[in-house]
Amino acid sequence: MDITTITTFFLYLDPLSPNSWKAEEVAENWLLTYPGRYSNPKFDKQRELKKQAIMADKDKLKKYRKRLGSLSWFMGRLNEPLA
Repeated sequence: MDITTITTFFLYLDPLSPNSWKAEEVAENWLLTYPGRYSNPKFDKQRELKKQAIMADKDKLKKYRKRLGSLSWFMGRLNEPLA
């Protein structure tokens, strides 16, 4: 017998929403969405330093705002582990 599991999720994305976020919100949402090793509590200090670095870099903030509001960017990252 073959059992197939189907997972469905719904995503609501407002592409303009990140434009109204403060720098701290952009940095925090970026690190929540793409945590890398910073999701491990032993890297809390490094995570905070990374957050501060993001907030201090206007070009990075602009890029991350655009990416956080982009469905195509999200889908591309979602697909990465499957490739």
